[in-house]
Amino acid sequence: MNQGYLALQTGKWWQGNYSHGGFTHGMTRDSRHGDKGLEIGRKTMEPIKDFIEDAPRSMLSQYDGGLRSPMMVRWKGTIAPRMDDNTLASSIDFAPAILKACGVPIPPQMQGVDLLDGAALQFRNTVHGECYTHDMMDFETPANSLRWRWVIEGFQKLIPPHARNEPEAKVELYNLKNDPYEEHNLAAENPLDMERLSKSMNARWNP
Repeated sequence: MNQGYLALQTGKWWQGNYSHGGFTHGMTRDSRHGDKGLEIGRKTMEPIKDFIEDAPRSMLSQYDGGLRSPMMVRWKGTIAPRMDDNTLASSIDFAPAILKACGVPIPPQMQGVDLLDGAALQFRNTVHGECYTHDMMDFETPANSLRWRWVIEGFQKLIPPHARNEPEAKVELYNLKNDPYEEHNLAAENPLDMERLSKSMNARWNP
């Protein structure tokens, strides 16, 4: 907004009014679930809504069925059409990519990699994430609501549960290339991989 661009918020927006996120225009004014923005989307996109409900997918899941989504960037005349299903990318990469494309400096504290910078994406070897309880217990202490952490390195994915909220769950390790549906837990067979991925995860955040 401060750089002279217009920005529109649609769908869910958990921060109340869209202006709280710096949007110049938006559909969410009061309800955290999106009020008019979500209503319009549900009324006009019923086939997509039905597909999502039937698919093995949940935003609260630690598995790729709930975490993995297609990311698409289109910029005619600048980005050559192609498909990449090997390079690690994350939703946090959209913000620096948009800022860079708009000629806006990327704040040094911002996480993420410019999606249009192929060299930077190739240099990244891991992506991390967490899954929380649906209702956040304490915004100041996110570990209180933590269920699982996960890290992906290449095609290896480690998923340790957080004992407080998942006391019965076991640590899981999968090879996403050979086992994309995460059906065969390899944790017991690969102690060295478990140790390496755990160190990477704890270096980022160890609740």
